[in-house]
Amino acid sequence: MLDGRTLATALRRLRPGLPVITMSGVLTRAAFAIASVNEFTDGYIAKPFKAETLLAMVRETLDKAAVPAAP
Repeated sequence: MLDGRTLATALRRLRPGLPVITMSGVLTRAAFAIASVNEFTDGYIAKPFKAETLLAMVRETLDKAAVPAAP
């Protein structure tokens, strides 16, 4: 079984720039070291959440991924 960090890292090795959203039902974002989370995820959502909240996170993450990085 893979944890989220290991899975995200493996997927990004196969496809660099792949947008990744993580979620947890146990920990809140405050429980993570923010720099550590930002290394492997583009967004974080804590359970429980409403469908609208998840959809907004997905839209925001996809929109950020579509913007070309500045040189």
